[in-house]
Amino acid sequence: MKRRSFNAYLIIAIFTFFISQKVEAAVMQRDSTLTWQHHRYSLNSDYSMASMTTVDNDIVSQQFHGKVIENEFFRIVLVPEYGGRIISYFYKPTAHEYLYQSPCGTPYGINQGNFYYNWLMVYGGIFPTFPEPEHGKTWLKPWQYTVIKSTSDTVIVRMSMTDNTEYSGHPGMFNNGITGIICDAEVGVYSGQTGFSFNVKLTNPSAQSKKYEYWTCTTLTPGSDLGKTFTPVNSEIVAPLTKYEAAWSQNNWIGKYGGFFDFSTINMLSEWTDMGIAYATTRSDDYWGVINHTNDEGFFRIADRNITKGMKLWTWGKDAVNANKFSIANGGKDDYIELWGGTVMHFFDDAVSNPNSQFTWSEYFFPTVSLTGVTAMNNQGGTFLDLNTNTGSANFDLKLNYFLTQGNKNYSVELFLNQDNLNPVFSENFKADPLGNSILKSISSSNFINGINTLKTNLKNDKGDIVLTAQKQFNITKTDILNQSDIAESLRITIQNRTNVQINILGGLTGEVSIYNVEGKVVFTGNLFDGKQIELQNSGIYIIKMV
Repeated sequence: MKRRSFNAYLIIAIFTFFISQKVEAAVMQRDSTLTWQHHRYSLNSDYSMASMTTVDNDIVSQQFHGKVIENEFFRIVLVPEYGGRIISYFYKPTAHEYLYQSPCGTPYGINQGNFYYNWLMVYGGIFPTFPEPEHGKTWLKPWQYTVIKSTSDTVIVRMSMTDNTEYSGHPGMFNNGITGIICDAEVGVYSGQTGFSFNVKLTNPSAQSKKYEYWTCTTLTPGSDLGKTFTPVNSEIVAPLTKYEAAWSQNNWIGKYGGFFDFSTINMLSEWTDMGIAYATTRSDDYWGVINHTNDEGFFRIADRNITKGMKLWTWGKDAVNANKFSIANGGKDDYIELWGGTVMHFFDDAVSNPNSQFTWSEYFFPTVSLTGVTAMNNQGGTFLDLNTNTGSANFDLKLNYFLTQGNKNYSVELFLNQDNLNPVFSENFKADPLGNSILKSISSSNFINGINTLKTNLKNDKGDIVLTAQKQFNITKTDILNQSDIAESLRITIQNRTNVQINILGGLTGEVSIYNVEGKVVFTGNLFDGKQIELQNSGIYIIKMV
């Protein structure tokens, strides 16, 4: 009886597992309730601050209606009634959260003239801001939402807000007035994809043109544990730019206002001395995001850089990682990296909406796992290409990492060298892994030339279409005489009259030769060829280097 009972239990367990897997693969949506806590405050009817506690432990809870959407790879949570935001992206293969969620909100900047309602409080996530900069008017307002599609493979939710109010006490620089512009943000989740779409439509229904600003704000903490979202100081801002424009920062640590500086000096959170604002200059591609190098998990946005041309960078500084979020004296300081994508280049640069017009664009967000950097990226995924030439052998080590957004589909990759697009150095088939793919190859150095070498990879889907191309250059110096024994056997060095050196190399080889004295000083450098003769000034001990 015991054996039969055990077997029956085992069959039920296996059956339940397969049923659960089948249901999980579909895209599902459901209503939910979220609870968030913050220090006690009260507002006037126009959203200005009426009162605020001065006691650290005077904390209250606030509940929101949320919308949960998930597929087999991730779960997102929308909070339409608090700024039309996405408050959570949870990636199932890593069991990690990728968006910031404040453990305790604290109003700050009260009556300092920096924000539209003369105060702000951070909740986190991803949310649209309009028609003013610096979080705009709608970051705390309820947005209308509608489920416009719900099938087994697609769920799309639209969050909408019409700009029809004005706060009379707003600081003077927020001067766009009541625009009447309607902002629709549609969030789409699709079966088999690790990312989601965030499509924006701005509608001006009036007969007059309107000034406005639109920015998508993201607060990024990829690779975080549930309930403890933050970016460690070894987190990197990854973007295709070389220069940034400095804006406000404490004591101008980020650079003189309006000056242009090397982006590599602020791309790591550990380099942010304090809070500050920077703007990207010209970007060469459509992606930006953050990689947490503690676990090499990232989160990225793809959008047409010619439409959302602006990119603003903000952090609270490297010391915010240790800030006490439950202390009012903390002043709202939070530990995330805040990146913005906007239709203008800077805050308070107005765009213009034409009469009776609509303006639309698409944004796409997705995680990355196992990417330590980005060589190329689009909405199909990202890749990082690296070549190690310091192997001490006749082969170079190629590392090619991929993270792809199309789930478990089949792909192939080909590597080409130095503009030869017909004869790949190698090709390989693989299946996309939700935890990332790593391809390691040993390639003979004989494939490379001395100097600049260009490596290009083409990634193809299962239909044979190229979906991602990556290209990178490497400056290679090959020491063939040292690496290849057959050349060493063809080499003869003859010393004549103590100061005359003759070098004979068979096979018509050419190169360069340098001679150093024992103090490391160069005493000769020149071309190398068969029969090369060099006259030294003094006899002694010398080091001969041939390339």
